[in-house]
Amino acid sequence: MDGLKELLAKHKESALTESQFEEELKKILPKEWKPAETYNQLNEKYKTLEKQNAEYAKAIEEANKNKSSLEDLTKKFEALKAEHKAELDKKEAEFAQFKKDAFINGAIEKAGARTVKAVRALIDLEKVVSDNNGSFLGLDEQIKAIKENKDTSYLFGSAENYKPSFKNGGGSETPPTDAEIKEMRAAFGLS
Repeated sequence: MDGLKELLAKHKESALTESQFEEELKKILPKEWKPAETYNQLNEKYKTLEKQNAEYAKAIEEANKNKSSLEDLTKKFEALKAEHKAELDKKEAEFAQFKKDAFINGAIEKAGARTVKAVRALIDLEKVVSDNNGSFLGLDEQIKAIKENKDTSYLFGSAENYKPSFKNGGGSETPPTDAEIKEMRAAFGLS
């Protein structure tokens, strides 16, 4: 928050124009603020892990009631652990793919594409890789090549006309309803 305080102080002193202030704010916000969507996704993962933890506790309690041998309990625990790891790996892979798709669609839209779906079809998705810092490498170069290619440049309007929307490759320009959010969460096994 120190960066934000310094920026506000500069702005109060009228040392910055409004556009300079906006540029500085765009640099500071990603460092200080995390979107609600990211928080909600992590919160849902936490709830899932809590639920699984309760299942483990219940399995241990049942084993004690039945006077299961240590060997049986170990086998059950290892089976549950393997099942949990497989499920967690699956959810992580789905989340990573969801994140990659959203990033790609957003970058295409931001580049001024008239239709995200058509531009996305021209991108070699195998060459777009995560850099483990929340960004993806290999995308900007491909978008630039598509924009500069005389056969595909018509797919783009001007970048000045870029207006963020909820489309990301299809859908409506209005935010999703609570029912649609529940459906999306259910599709990813998060509800």
